[in-house]
Amino acid sequence: MARLTVDISRATAASAAEISQLLEANSIAKGGELYGDWSEPVVERWLNDGMPVFVARIDNAIKGVLLTSEPHYLKSAPAVRMLEHVEQERTFYVYGPVCIARDVRGAGLLAKLWEASTSFHGERRAVLFINQNNPASLAAHARLGMAQLAAFQAGGRNYFVFGS
Repeated sequence: MARLTVDISRATAASAAEISQLLEANSIAKGGELYGDWSEPVVERWLNDGMPVFVARIDNAIKGVLLTSEPHYLKSAPAVRMLEHVEQERTFYVYGPVCIARDVRGAGLLAKLWEASTSFHGERRAVLFINQNNPASLAAHARLGMAQLAAFQAGGRNYFVFGS
């Protein structure tokens, strides 16, 4: 793949529609791996509530997105179950979901988004859940230095908890 010029920045509410399109295109309902409702109103609420969201742009188009949040913000069944397996005495934030457009996967966007997230969150530990049937995501996050912490089930699916 040719070297791409990638701009990483914090997302604003003006990007909600484009972020939603990327996330929805990769949702479970569309054959992807992203759990949950990522409609435009949900993304707008995430952004308006001040949750740190990072985007990767190529030629001004959003090609990657990483949402992060505080643990209390999440209400989905997998997120709640994940938090049952995290050492609560450690300071952490919730990493994810993360989504990279199919046409630029493998081009280094995930590492750039991860770098922006760790720079923003400092020494805090990142925790996330990954569907056990998503070997590409499991491998990509292992390459970032994350490790499997636990396993759980939610909504009839099997997940791993990963952390930095």
